[in-house]
Amino acid sequence: MKFNIFICAFCTGLISQFAFACSCSEKKSVEEEVNSSDLVALVEVLKVEDVYVPDPQLTQSVITQGSEITNQNKTLLGEYLKKVTIKQVHAYKINGDSQIDVIYTPMYETACGFKFKKGRRYIVYAEKRQSLKAMLNETEDVYSTNICKRTKRKNQKELKAIAKVLK
Repeated sequence: MKFNIFICAFCTGLISQFAFACSCSEKKSVEEEVNSSDLVALVEVLKVEDVYVPDPQLTQSVITQGSEITNQNKTLLGEYLKKVTIKQVHAYKINGDSQIDVIYTPMYETACGFKFKKGRRYIVYAEKRQSLKAMLNETEDVYSTNICKRTKRKNQKELKAIAKVLK
């Protein structure tokens, strides 16, 4: 009986792991990704922080209705993100601000979050997130990337392909 319970629990864990896993369509070519991205840059990661960004409109709506904000409904009222502080080594393409100091990615890989590590260099393909800009109450553009983009550790082959596209 204990073995059957263990098997059921194990299978339930496996199903829930895959049921909510990130799903990306086919990866774009370098040219497609450069053309569709607002930011293409070689960056060095200075710091990675976990942050919760509440959506002010949704939060106010819950408060107005007299409901309480709990840890259970927090995920529905905002986003859990990784705030990645970067040093821009070389910008290949920027639509907007000329100097980017921070990019965001979902906190969890199951939500398509990219796993950045402090001290490493990455080629980042990112897009402006107007909704996140509003949630953060920022005046500057806010950029976000994920594992469905071509963001990756620095490699010369990718850098040469980017340079070729931008000639």
